[in-house]
Amino acid sequence: DAAGRDNSNASNVPVLKAVLTAGLYPNIMVVDTEKKPPKLLTRNGEVFLHPSCLDFQQETSLDSKMLVYHEVVKTAKVYVRDATTISPYALLLFGGQIKVQHKLNRIIMDSWLALQASPKTAVLVKQLRQRLDALLQKKIECPNEDLSSIDQLVVDSITQLLQSEPATKPSAPPGSAPPPSSNSLPGDWQCPGCGLNVFASKSNCLRCGASRAGGNGSPFGAAG
Repeated sequence: DAAGRDNSNASNVPVLKAVLTAGLYPNIMVVDTEKKPPKLLTRNGEVFLHPSCLDFQQETSLDSKMLVYHEVVKTAKVYVRDATTISPYALLLFGGQIKVQHKLNRIIMDSWLALQASPKTAVLVKQLRQRLDALLQKKIECPNEDLSSIDQLVVDSITQLLQSEPATKPSAPPGSAPPPSSNSLPGDWQCPGCGLNVFASKSNCLRCGASRAGGNGSPFGAAG
């Protein structure tokens, strides 16, 4: 039913983190692991995790170098509160304006945050971002209008892309497959190439491009 469809991602942690990214941007900080101890940097300079944060003194073991936070407080130091790690895809899709620098293999967000990406990946992400922005604008203007089949494909693709970056501990072996998703639905299938949980409506894996029956495809898989 409609209620079930609307709440289908209510317990999907990657999607929930993407929503937090959209709502709290530009409250973003990056972990500089080249420093000893690691430094937390925002657009306005260095900050520190508040002792009340669950991630306090865990900078070396975070599952991502990027975090979103709720507020900044200044006492003896400049602290951030209510911080959680986020994936690069969540930031690219729901953050600020992006600019692709093809020759440098990177994406620049709001002229300050740089993320490494191949030119092909960067262009695909930018195109998906444009589709998402158009979809959100349409829903704002016509909130009661149902999604078209193309719009639903965009939503499914973004959801699967976010799920393709599960939080993994730094000690996990490189290239190891993620565990099956707890958000799988009847008909979903596990990719034979990388182990990602894939929506039933998809014939190719969005992460590695492998088909349901095996084999290779495009980096982001087929649209439907």
